[in-house]
Amino acid sequence: MKLTAILAAWQFTDLPRGSLNFDFEKKLTGAATIELDLYDVLRTQNNSWQIGYLEGTTANYHSVNDTRTIELSFNYRFGKTLKDQRHHTANGAQNEMNRVGN
Repeated sequence: MKLTAILAAWQFTDLPRGSLNFDFEKKLTGAATIELDLYDVLRTQNNSWQIGYLEGTTANYHSVNDTRTIELSFNYRFGKTLKDQRHHTANGAQNEMNRVGN
């Protein structure tokens, strides 16, 4: 009985919802990438509530929106890649000794 009184005081109870998303990425070159994102493929991102304003009464609310989206992006990195950059093999102490002449 005590649990019923607590539940009756709630105004909105969110019902579960989910989403299935996909992400595809293809590297075209070392600096260029194309990406395709698909969101909410099954159209399950809907709002559903149980509404209980008065004790002993309930109402259901269900809102269906088209939440499916597609995004296509192209990324290009300008400049040198990490493998093209000069590598430093000597440490700082060795550089300082070479500078001083020892």
